[in-house]
Parts: sequence; C-alpha cells; structure tokens
Amino acid sequence: MLRAHDKCIPWGRYTYRFEDKKELLYVTLNYIRGIYMKRLLLLMVVLLLLGVGLSALLSPSSENDLRQADLPWKIELSESGATRVFGLDVGRITLKEMMLTLHKIAEVNVFKNKQGKLNIEAFFSRSKVGIFDATIIADLEADQLELERFISMLKRSDKKGTPSGSWKYSLDEESVKLANDMRVWRLVYMPSANYDAVTIQKQFGKPASKDDLGGGLIYWYYPKKSVVVLEDQNGREIFYYVAPDEYDDLVKVLPKDKPEIE
Repeated sequence: MLRAHDKCIPWGRYTYRFEDKKELLYVTLNYIRGIYMKRLLLLMVVLLLLGVGLSALLSPSSENDLRQADLPWKIELSESGATRVFGLDVGRITLKEMMLTLHKIAEVNVFKNKQGKLNIEAFFSRSKVGIFDATIIADLEADQLELERFISMLKRSDKKGTPSGSWKYSLDEESVKLANDMRVWRLVYMPSANYDAVTIQKQFGKPASKDDLGGGLIYWYYPKKSVVVLEDQNGREIFYYVAPDEYDDLVKVLPKDKPEIE
C-alpha cells in the first residue's frame, strides 16, 4: 500500500513510504513502463504521419502518371519517325543505346533457319519494364554477308541446335562490339502479365484486322500504332513493335505459330 509521507522516498511531487521491497519494485516497473508507453505512442504517431505522407506521394493518380510512359499501349510517333514505347525509339535506336536505356546487357546471337536465312537478335532476359517483368528481344538490322562473316569466325562449339530446327550461333566479343552499333528494327515484348481480349481492345482500341492462327493464337493488327499483338488464349501475349515505315515488313515476317525463346 502507498501512503504520502514527508520523510521517505521522493516520487514525483510527493514522497512515499513503501511497505516492502516488492511494493517498491512494482511501483518502479510501472513507472518505467509508463515512460516507454509514452515513447511508443509518440513513435506510432510519427510513423502514422510518415505513412500518410508516403501514401500521398504514391497515390494512384501520381503512380499512374509516373508509369504512363512504360505501358505497352502507350505508343508515340517520335520526330525521327520512330515508334516510341518504353522510352525506346524503335526503328532508330541502336542496340548500345537500348542497353543504356534499360540498364541491361543483352545476349547477342545469330540464328540460321531451315531455309538458310540468317538473322541477329539481342536477348534481354527478365527485365523490369514498366510495371511488370518482361522478356525482350531486339531484332537488329544486318545484311546476310555481314552475318556470314560473324559465324565464319566462330568455333564449332559456338553452334547449337534449337527446338524450332534453327541453328544458334553465340558471337565472339569482336562481333558483339559491331552488333552494338546495329539498328533495332523490331522490338518483341513478352510480359509476365497476361492480357485477355477485353484488355487488349480496351487499351489498344479496335484493331484494323485480326488473323486467327488456330490453337488460341490470334494476331491483332494496329498499323496506325505500328504494333501487332499476338493474343494467346492459353498463355502470355507477345507484342511486336516497329517504325511506321517498316510495318509492312513486320507483317510479312510474323511467325505462323507462337515463337519459342531459344
């Protein structure tokens, strides 16, 4: 029991006499607990205020404004005549410039299809592009003779078969340096997110035409946006971007089946 007394232990504005040590310990612990509770309450108030401020900074409107330029349907025609998407001027940008923009190093390979035609690709594995992770492939502009020179300098071990029946050639360092200055004529974007037909039409608009390949694969053609969307009703979609003046070339070389990453 606590009683006020003028000749005993001082405590706040009063002095108290304690019946025993247990009572003294009990009062002391409660006093300490009170101090820490006040500090904890103050800390919670500070954290709450910080949370409110952070929420205001990252409100949906601000977040959407911040990410508008990194959405696959946010497409613009640049002054240079390129198709601008993800901050990249497709059709004008070089591989080196693309790597600097994405802060990613690409794996560069030459492929030879069953007909013997060569093409060169820069592969960006699992990159953060906009809101979602995505795999990106940049098709580079190069003539057949230049690519023939590239593969002629390689070892036999640099040549590997692929599931599609093509040959894949891993380039040496000197060839990769030359490839860095090549123009990206086509951008292939494969996001981790899945887009259904409703979302595609809502964001890209009504297509000029469609091409049903069967098996749940449908091409959506958008010539005014310089993009073709491959809808996959059983998997992930693929987006093909080119410069406006190369849209017809894109349509001609589109695969008749969903391409595999090789």
